[in-house]
Amino acid sequence: MLIHVNNRIVQKYKGFRQAFRRFDKNFDGSLNFREFMSGMYEMGINLTLPDFRLLFEKIDYDNEGEIDYFKFCLLDYDKVELREKL
Repeated sequence: MLIHVNNRIVQKYKGFRQAFRRFDKNFDGSLNFREFMSGMYEMGINLTLPDFRLLFEKIDYDNEGEIDYFKFCLLDYDKVELREKL
């Protein structure tokens, strides 16, 4: 799943910073669940509501109810894979 999301971000937005800016509809520097889900739909990622919620909660590892840019970058599969190897 992360590989697919990562590939779509790179294909559609050319990078995570651009994708985050597009997802952040109210420009407050974080994504609530609705912004996250809407951004995923824009990229062509169509999941069930429970699957979106599961992915959101996985990224929002500290349960703040929002995803900032640092957390959003956890979707970068290459960086996750690199961190796991270290």
